[in-house]
Amino acid sequence: MEHSMLNMLGLLSTFINLVATGIMLIGFVKAIYGYLKFELSQTSIMEKQLTLQMVRCHLGSYLLFGLELMIVADIMDTMMERSIEELIYLASIIVIRTLMGYFLGKEIHELAEMQQEKI
Repeated sequence: MEHSMLNMLGLLSTFINLVATGIMLIGFVKAIYGYLKFELSQTSIMEKQLTLQMVRCHLGSYLLFGLELMIVADIMDTMMERSIEELIYLASIIVIRTLMGYFLGKEIHELAEMQQEKI
């Protein structure tokens, strides 16, 4: 019973990691498309800067969501491996990803405010 539960947690953790990676890749593709679309257009420099800020904001949102999902998967992995090394690893990964998420969220918020001021 416990073995099948651990297998199910492992599969679920892998699935969550795949979904998180997919979300980040979708954000990347959309960002590249948005960047190229407006870089190749005949718009003013101000419009290009505003568009680039919007693209960065959207990409950041995808990355932030993907990172949050990866934290969930890491917690699930640690539930399966209950060693002190795994707990230390989980704590360090969560701290790093939380810091990345915090600063990424802060940058997204600042970019959104800048967009509102320019509109």
